[in-house]
Amino acid sequence: MPAYKYLADKNPEQRYLDGVPLRDLTAADVEQLTPYLQRSVAECPFYVAVDETAAHTPDAVITASRRARASGPSEVKATTESEATEQ
Repeated sequence: MPAYKYLADKNPEQRYLDGVPLRDLTAADVEQLTPYLQRSVAECPFYVAVDETAAHTPDAVITASRRARASGPSEVKATTESEATEQ
């Protein structure tokens, strides 16, 4: 069961789903909702599903794992014109 982040800027009129608080929802919060409300939250533009395990992982772990998976511009040496002609 996913957790949801509440996006107040997507809800300027403070609309709500009856029985659902206007705040971030944990997986436990969502489990307590009726199936109808669970679907409503999932389709609502001011609630966005998040991975709770990622939310509780320290930033250093997330950064290290992302760094290990992806190469970015800082990890790729740019070839200069003179180096290209030498090859």
